[in-house]
Amino acid sequence: MYGRRAETARWVFTFPFGAPQHVTVRALTTDGGVFAQQDNALIWTRVGGTPPCPGPITTPPIKLLMDGS
Repeated sequence: MYGRRAETARWVFTFPFGAPQHVTVRALTTDGGVFAQQDNALIWTRVGGTPPCPGPITTPPIKLLMDGS
């Protein structure tokens, strides 16, 4: 999995070896403790390609909910 910051509060992740059905998202404190955590089921949709070459897939954004959100 590869991640990159897309905007101040938005990250984009790439899964080169298949599309997982679930992910766990965590926000960590500066000392490595878990500030917030949630498990998410992913619903994938094909966004291009043709029958012989299926093309890329995407999933709706995940919003990590933290206290005060």
